[in-house]
Amino acid sequence: MWALHFGWVSQGMSNEVPSSREEQALSHRLRIGRREINLSAQQSYRALIKKGFQPRSDVRPWPFKRPLDWGADPFRDRNWAFQLHAWRGIDPILAEFFHTGDKRFLWEALAFALDWQRYHQNNKPAAFSWYDMASGLRAMRIALFLEASSSGFISLSSRDEADLLALAEEHLQRLQIEKFINLGNHGIFQVCGLQLLSSVFPDRAAAAEASAFAGVMFERILRHGYSEEGVHREHSPYYHYFTTSTIRRLCAAPGMWGKAIRVLDLAETVQPWLVWPDGRFVEAGDSEGKARPLNEAPDSLISLGEGRNFAVADFTRSGYAIIRSDPRLEAQPSMLFVTGMAYSTAHKHADELSFALYEHGEPLFIDSGKYGFNRDKWRAYVTSAAAHNTISLLDRTITRSEVSGFGSFLHSLDRGPGGFRVTGSISRPGLFRQKRVIEYDPGRSLIVRDEVSSDSHQHFVSSLHLHRRLEPKLTADGFEVVLTCGKKVRAHLETANCRIESARGQEAPILGWQSTGYLKMEPATVVRAICHGSQRTITWSLDLDAS
Repeated sequence: MWALHFGWVSQGMSNEVPSSREEQALSHRLRIGRREINLSAQQSYRALIKKGFQPRSDVRPWPFKRPLDWGADPFRDRNWAFQLHAWRGIDPILAEFFHTGDKRFLWEALAFALDWQRYHQNNKPAAFSWYDMASGLRAMRIALFLEASSSGFISLSSRDEADLLALAEEHLQRLQIEKFINLGNHGIFQVCGLQLLSSVFPDRAAAAEASAFAGVMFERILRHGYSEEGVHREHSPYYHYFTTSTIRRLCAAPGMWGKAIRVLDLAETVQPWLVWPDGRFVEAGDSEGKARPLNEAPDSLISLGEGRNFAVADFTRSGYAIIRSDPRLEAQPSMLFVTGMAYSTAHKHADELSFALYEHGEPLFIDSGKYGFNRDKWRAYVTSAAAHNTISLLDRTITRSEVSGFGSFLHSLDRGPGGFRVTGSISRPGLFRQKRVIEYDPGRSLIVRDEVSSDSHQHFVSSLHLHRRLEPKLTADGFEVVLTCGKKVRAHLETANCRIESARGQEAPILGWQSTGYLKMEPATVVRAICHGSQRTITWSLDLDAS
């Protein structure tokens, strides 16, 4: 069924073992390496063979032997199923190949790829068989196998040759379906995989067409993915870093690279602002992990007098506002992060106009975090408005799609008479409208004022989520909490006729939790002001140094 051939010798896979010097010479003939295929081996080859496939430490090893049941989902875990079909189980084998130069490992990896192909020739696709990002990652590995074959590095039987070519063509065709290309970070893997695959595809006319399509879609992904300020639009500091570094690492084809340089340069100046002084990514959206925080001062610092200088990043046109201590100083006591954007639902939570605060050198008010991607009650909680420091409703869950408009909902970041002032507004159709003003004097005070209005009577909830190490004491009009450093913070609710309550580790309904790792949650206290009516002004006034 195939008319295209590479001139391979159809003699099967040889068991000859060249010397290490010969292996090194052969491996140097391969242009495609571990960087080009985005190799990510989360376990060693020995662990894979001895224990089984284990893409994350929090799941048990699973037998990884051919013939493989590619339709398996033993843990009912979306991320695990994605990694199976992204061929992450092949990566430890390829890592061993790149480390040793021994082509037996390349053959072993290819055998699993052909096993995937033959499974899908005889069975219906599984849920993640043609998942967008998985398809792009597979295309990169298929490109490696094609290059190894066409260069004579390995020789295939006629059946293996036909199946590999069929696998390559199907990926080449599917990755040229415009509706299949994800315009978020997943699309980067798709177009870079397509570009790499086209560079070794035997039909040069088809390869040229695929390469041109990849370039067009890459440019569209860049326009869709980043604002004019260089802020990534997937609502997540971590995915800002992830997407930017992925483009820098993978998309080196000349037709792509020139279009990306300006975007990457802007994005990389934004990235350090999205990291807390202690090196954690701000947990907004689906964020976790660590990176290097801001350690250089911007062009100018803003002085509040008495030698108090602060760095400010006004990305309000994109959806972020950041105020933090002078990054040149060893002591980094303060950072306020405000978010308010909606470009899609990609990695987004219902966190419009929410904020998080790092004060006196430690996290004080937090975002509840990522949790994970399983579609369960915990994912529903962390993505809801109730899990963030914004306005929600007592008797109704507000989801991430329940906001009107596109783009940023932040209006301004200004120097005020007593510090800094951030403003924004949103509309939640059929529910309520919210205008928020945050006034911040680093290390001294924080005022959060919301004007909320609805066409019907509502029970509005204004939430303040504290770090899990902190346990506040409720007072008649607010709460007090002692930080781990010994500093006391006192919160006063200026609004009358509201009820103040707290929850910690509550499960019915879920309230008061903080994500501490993938699919891991720990109790953390949330203090909530519940105010009923159709129009209310809800104001929290916090003394950040009440000691």
